[in-house]
Amino acid sequence: MHTIFSVIYFWLNELEQVKQGNEQEYGQSLKVKNGQSTTLVDVDKISWISSDGAYLNIHTAEKKHVIMDSLKNIITTLPENFKRIHRSTIVNIEQVGQLKSRGNGDYDIIMDDGKKLRLSRNYTKPLRGVLL
Repeated sequence: MHTIFSVIYFWLNELEQVKQGNEQEYGQSLKVKNGQSTTLVDVDKISWISSDGAYLNIHTAEKKHVIMDSLKNIITTLPENFKRIHRSTIVNIEQVGQLKSRGNGDYDIIMDDGKKLRLSRNYTKPLRGVLL
């Protein structure tokens, strides 16, 4: 019985260390590996993030970067100005230019760079008072 508790304690401790490591990794900048090189992307310059299977596309005004992670994981490490708007999209609300209703509870979000993203009705409640 003691062995089971020891294993569970060890596993929970490892999980917490991984979480803390991710927070440090995503603090003010994201590490993006591209082959042999690593680029630091300033979090404030990220406009939006989209999911593509096991990969995330990090969109900035200058470039699109690709990392291997999940939206569920990365949203916990990003600042409060990043909000989930769809099951496959996170936006930096400081770079939202305009909202347009689709009439069915969904919205189109027009980003400052002109990109149109969909705000699903499933994600509107947490955004009331922030975007809506």
